[in-house]
Amino acid sequence: MTERVFVTGMGAVTPFGMGVDKLWESMSTNQLAIRPIKGLSSRSEEFRCKVGGQVPDFKISEWLPKLNKKIDPFQAYSIIASNMAVKHSKINLEKVDRSRFGVSSGSSNGGVGTGLKNYKQYLEKGLRGVSPFTGVRYTVNGASAWPAIQLGLQGPNESFSVTCATGNTAIGNAYRKIKYGHADFMLAGSSDYFDEFIVVFFHRARAVAATKNPYEVNVLKPFDRKRSGTILSEGCGMLLLESESSARRRDAKIYAEILGMGETCDARNIVAPDTSGKIMTKAIQNCLEESELQPEDVEYVSAHGTGTLFNDPTEVKALKNALGKHVEKIPVSAPKSQLGHLLGASSSIEAIAGIMGGLNGVVTPTLNLDNPDPKCDLDHVPNKARKHKYRTFLNNSFGFGGHNCVLAIRTGDPQD
Repeated sequence: MTERVFVTGMGAVTPFGMGVDKLWESMSTNQLAIRPIKGLSSRSEEFRCKVGGQVPDFKISEWLPKLNKKIDPFQAYSIIASNMAVKHSKINLEKVDRSRFGVSSGSSNGGVGTGLKNYKQYLEKGLRGVSPFTGVRYTVNGASAWPAIQLGLQGPNESFSVTCATGNTAIGNAYRKIKYGHADFMLAGSSDYFDEFIVVFFHRARAVAATKNPYEVNVLKPFDRKRSGTILSEGCGMLLLESESSARRRDAKIYAEILGMGETCDARNIVAPDTSGKIMTKAIQNCLEESELQPEDVEYVSAHGTGTLFNDPTEVKALKNALGKHVEKIPVSAPKSQLGHLLGASSSIEAIAGIMGGLNGVVTPTLNLDNPDPKCDLDHVPNKARKHKYRTFLNNSFGFGGHNCVLAIRTGDPQD
């Protein structure tokens, strides 16, 4: 016997601010989260782009004062978003079996900046210059371990790091934990924080958008012929997943149902996608198969849409291959055009935005789409959010290393 898996709570930390309501209010009104990056060193004069999506005015000491010296920002985001999701779900933790309540989360970069800073301090000051918490502050497992520690959750606990596909992978694996009876509840999502070193890496990989003005904020242009790269961002999205039997028993409000996941790997290039789109197509097909969906059942696609030269047309090709002519009848928009590229946190936050869109009958736009690429010829919802009733949507994520992960989600309570 398998369980249906529902979303009964959500939490978000994003460049728009704290909470799901702030995220949705901003995205549904065509707002942009990209601003000049704060705190860059003099070396940043070499950067061709100095904008990004930073969580505004965030200090660990204000949100989690007792953990200020023990955790990295990406871990703090995970704790905060997890607390939000639990509160949103109205679960009474004192009345549940915590050995059946797990966490599935992850991060693309973890706290690599923290590690580098402490190594520099070691070179300058020796061992006493290094925080004794350095080892646990930069490890990816803190994305799932810290929420569990703070909330006393003793069920399955996993952390993933599959670059931009991390969020979908964590949610999909949590879904399967519940579906096959290994847990009743799972917090699932992903978290990432970017600092100057991460910006350096993306510059050297030639993945960052270029413009004559390094402070131009409207430079991320998914599906546009003038696109030149992506823009880095940070944050965390966490979903509270719950078995149907548990949700019905406690009369929980149901925001969505996770229907299935599809995964593949291009196994070709560490940064560039396989431009044939064949393996990406297979991930979408695998998702439809597990979800027991036909292409015609899909009513919206939340695209990966990074604004990079090869990714955008490859994604369009894969969607056409997997969904056939039907894809020409549905909206396919790029949340990163508003949020920036949240790295490993992207797909979890985009899943939340997609759920909110279905609940409110609105598709978020693809900003800065003024000169569509002829190779990207789907309905990409240019520049303005649109009223559009939908329930079933695909959430795409395709990452460095050829990681492809797609989720199928149906919004609302299936009994409605």
